[in-house]
Amino acid sequence: MKIVIIGANGTIGVHVSNALKAAGHEVIAVGRKPGAYQADLVYQSIPCLRDGVSITLVSGSLSEDPIAGGAVASTVDRAVEGFVMAAAVELPKNLRINVVSPTLLKDSEAKFGPYFPGETPVADEKVAMAFKKSVLGVQTGKTFFVLG
Repeated sequence: MKIVIIGANGTIGVHVSNALKAAGHEVIAVGRKPGAYQADLVYQSIPCLRDGVSITLVSGSLSEDPIAGGAVASTVDRAVEGFVMAAAVELPKNLRINVVSPTLLKDSEAKFGPYFPGETPVADEKVAMAFKKSVLGVQTGKTFFVLG
C-alpha cells in the first residue's frame, strides 16, 4: 500500500514511517502541517484519494488530561478528535478517518517532560503501532489513545 505521511521526519513520523515500511508499505514523506490545518487538508485531498483510503490525524493527550499553560493545545487536540468523529459519518468514497492521541513521547521527554509532571512517557514504537492499527485496520471515527 502507498501511504503518505505528513511530518514523516518529525518525532512521531519517523517511528510511524519505520513501522509501516517494515510491514512492506511504500511511505511517501511530506512536510508537516500544524494541527489547525488538518481538517482543511482532509477536505482538500478528497478528490485525489481512491475509494476506501484511510486518513489518520494526530492530536494529543491534552484533550483528556490538560496541563498548566496548555489550554490552547487542549482545545486544538479536542477539536481534531471531534472533527474526526463528525467527518467519519460524512466522508465520501468509503474513506476512513481516525486520530491517534499519544501522551508524552519518550523521544520528547527531555524537552517536554517538565510540562507533564508525573506522566509516564509512552514508547515511540507504541505510538507507531497505533498509527499502523488506524491505517491498516477497519475502524473509522475513532480516537486511539496511547498512554505510557
